[in-house]
Amino acid sequence: MDGKPDVGKFSDHYTGMVAADAQRREREAAVPEKYDFALPADMKFEGMDLPEDFSVNVAEGFEPLFGELGGVLKELGAPAEAAGKLTGLLARYEAQKASTEFANWKTDMATLGTPEQQSARAKNVQRALQTKLPAAEAEALFSGPRISAAGIRALEKLLSGTNLSTPTTPPPNAADEALTPMERLKRANMKK
Repeated sequence: MDGKPDVGKFSDHYTGMVAADAQRREREAAVPEKYDFALPADMKFEGMDLPEDFSVNVAEGFEPLFGELGGVLKELGAPAEAAGKLTGLLARYEAQKASTEFANWKTDMATLGTPEQQSARAKNVQRALQTKLPAAEAEALFSGPRISAAGIRALEKLLSGTNLSTPTTPPPNAADEALTPMERLKRANMKK
């Protein structure tokens, strides 16, 4: 070195700093003030065994956290599409839970027989309930997401009458007939 400043190196360094600053500004411009945590429109749950009526509502369980998540994303300088990706990940998590529950339910229901037998047994119970209960009450028993095999078996037992015993009033004691109501109460309490 001859003691003179290297203008070429300085120029390269300065150009690199200006470019890095421009990139930083571009990234900052891509960071929104508020993130939109909507589900991606093309969200699919391929490879998961889910019921036909499955839908996921991530906002229902995670909405209270969206403000904090947005703050973290902003702090990290994440672009707007990061919120959608995060929401998609949360939706897949919920779908996986539902898929596991659905698989467990199907295994449970298999104890009732083939799908046709399962359906027939459930319909028989439902018809029997409709003859014994007001329509709204009978429908309420089957209005949940899914009834379990144990639930169907329990209702079958109840409806078959094997578990039902009609309470009977003991025959009146002739000696009790002559007593006043107060004396009957005293006598009944003494028997205990």
